[in-house]
Amino acid sequence: MPNWVDNLLYINGPATTVLGFRNDCLSGDDPYPRIFENILPYEVTENMSSTEHIDAQTSGWGVKWGDIDTTIMQDWDLNTDTGCAALAYSFQTAWGVAEVAMDRLSLRYPQLKFSLAFIEEQPAFAGFTTWKGGSPLEFEYLDLEDAPRYDDYQDEQEYFDDWDHWYSDLWDMACFKAQREIDFGFPERTPAKKIIEAESFTL
Repeated sequence: MPNWVDNLLYINGPATTVLGFRNDCLSGDDPYPRIFENILPYEVTENMSSTEHIDAQTSGWGVKWGDIDTTIMQDWDLNTDTGCAALAYSFQTAWGVAEVAMDRLSLRYPQLKFSLAFIEEQPAFAGFTTWKGGSPLEFEYLDLEDAPRYDDYQDEQEYFDDWDHWYSDLWDMACFKAQREIDFGFPERTPAKKIIEAESFTL
């Protein structure tokens, strides 16, 4: 079994392009979005082995199996003043961040800005990155040095509780930083704007 990476992908840009991206993630009667498979399919040839499938996926997406359990978290959110819209997806990837796929998506949709929060389940890494026009604009790994250490606890349950809280806070910070990159100029109801403007929130 792989180590899974949780991803939260925020997208913004012209409303028609955002809606086009949303539709491109769907295929036929399948109600579930499949971002990499539907927008960036790899060539399937007769009698391909499982190893050849994985090699093609890794070459084309940067990860094997593509985006897993993909769900629309925030449906496209229109700002009528600017004609822009926002969209968010959650999904999992195996072992790493799908940097190759994100490079290709941002090249294919140059008018859109993509901002991705990610965290590996251990976590071995966590952070966020943004893309536009086929190039990453920013890539930041979050500091993991303050993770609770098992040897520092006498009570095992207290360790697990503190670790869960630390992991949740780390993921929240990655998501906040990713969403902050795309949320300015969007409606007041969007979550990141509420967080940014809340007096009680501090980085």
